[in-house]
Amino acid sequence: MRASRGGQAGAVSFIQFFGSALQVTPHFHSLVPDGVFVPREGGVRFGPLPPPTQGEVERLLRGVRHRVLRLLEKRGALPAQGPEDALQAYQAHLLQQRLRWTEVDVRPPPSKQPRPPA
Repeated sequence: MRASRGGQAGAVSFIQFFGSALQVTPHFHSLVPDGVFVPREGGVRFGPLPPPTQGEVERLLRGVRHRVLRLLEKRGALPAQGPEDALQAYQAHLLQQRLRWTEVDVRPPPSKQPRPPA
């Protein structure tokens, strides 16, 4: 990625654990500026950077994908197979987890019977 001489990146993130209906949905909120902060006499100047190229994004994605799959294999969440096999195994595992919820014993509400006239 391109950088400005002496510039430093900055970002702010926090984790939100619940959605608006109080369901557990951990996710991140982040503020990431599209540039760097360059120290100058008397303060700091913000230096905007151009957007990343398609090649830079693809290179980053390949690196992140490789590291995540390797971490999942190391922790035993995926079998030690090729990346494509590992991805398919993980997708199958997720599907099995979703199907497990369908086995919960949920009884339908009692049918409403009309009351006999009094």
